[in-house]
Amino acid sequence: MIRFAQTSDTGKVWQLRTDAILSLCVPDYPIEIAEKWANSSMPQEFDKVLLKLKAIVFEQDSNLLGFGFIDVETACLESLFVAPESSGKGVGKAIATELERQAIASGL
Repeated sequence: MIRFAQTSDTGKVWQLRTDAILSLCVPDYPIEIAEKWANSSMPQEFDKVLLKLKAIVFEQDSNLLGFGFIDVETACLESLFVAPESSGKGVGKAIATELERQAIASGL
């Protein structure tokens, strides 16, 4: 199920991001860069960013499997991450499809 992110999702979203970087991004980045990126601190008020940008999460059986968000003002895909164990199972495609729908509805 895809739904809008809630403040209570913030920690899970950040952990999913970290896990995805360390597992799925390492083949495309030097390990030292991936580790630095993954180990960066969660920005203050990240929860507010998720709400402001209308981040979406893909949840199944109370497990967060992916998330993403766009910035309509800058017309940018800001983030799209999938849990490593959900890679290749259509989670990222479902999130991307919903984000594209949001972008179109926003006039992008």
